[in-house]
Amino acid sequence: MSPRASPGWRKAFDGVERLLGEPLESATNSPDVQSALVTAGQLRRVVTSPVGRLVSWGVHLVGLPSHADILALRRQLNEVQREVATLHRELANTQRERQRGR
Repeated sequence: MSPRASPGWRKAFDGVERLLGEPLESATNSPDVQSALVTAGQLRRVVTSPVGRLVSWGVHLVGLPSHADILALRRQLNEVQREVATLHRELANTQRERQRGR
């Protein structure tokens, strides 16, 4: 096989991609599909939101953290990690400045 020749699987893949790619692209870029996707997302939120609140309430009844609680803790932990990293950088800068001043 020459250095420029493509393997057989690549030629087959490119052929299928050419055959299917353009029709799929035009279908997914249509306003109707985009509108349907937005509507499906809104419908999912309308259905899952009350269910999520009910599950969260039930989980809290047995004294366990809900998914929302875990997400809030994750956000808080990320914030603390950013603050610690900032303090670490400031401390390193202060130490470097003190060493230069000696």
